[in-house]
Amino acid sequence: MATPTSSQVDPKLLEILRCPVAVHYTDRGDDPGTLEAVRDGYWLYCEDSGYKYPVIDGIPKMLIEEGAKWQDTDVDDLPVPPPNEPVYAVAEEALPPEMQELVSELSQRADQTREQAVQQLRDAAQAIRQQGESSGSGTATVRAADLADSLEHSATALTRASAGPAQPTESGLPWQRLLAIFVVGLIVGVIVRSARS
Repeated sequence: MATPTSSQVDPKLLEILRCPVAVHYTDRGDDPGTLEAVRDGYWLYCEDSGYKYPVIDGIPKMLIEEGAKWQDTDVDDLPVPPPNEPVYAVAEEALPPEMQELVSELSQRADQTREQAVQQLRDAAQAIRQQGESSGSGTATVRAADLADSLEHSATALTRASAGPAQPTESGLPWQRLLAIFVVGLIVGVIVRSARS
């Protein structure tokens, strides 16, 4: 097993990301699906499932089919940097015009959803911080502040990821933004799961 390394992903985001397969395991302790950065941080590895997710331009590609594709590859054999297959732009160009319009509309909705999720993370951070400060307990205040900081870092990381160097072209869908939305979904799922437990 390779030694974990610093991640290309924001450390605060890495703390709350979970493998979308292993997170449903009921026999792997209280917090299944944790991820560790390997191969110079270009990959996220889940020991519970064996799935490995590439990190491309700072965004983890947390798709189940992507993790499964690398499941049988030894950590030391994972390519660095991960392959970034340019199939999406080619596939989009092959779409008929009406489908390209639909893709553009979905992309705009994805941007709006990301902005809403970022705002919700920041609102939640502020509410948690205020509740901690009003609790009167030093320990509760510190824990609330730590959680609020983590949520704010996650919101910042998602905002930064969506405005990364790869900008959409007239014929190219901003896939980095869609991946960022996927990450937002995972984060919100973890927050909801934590709130219920």
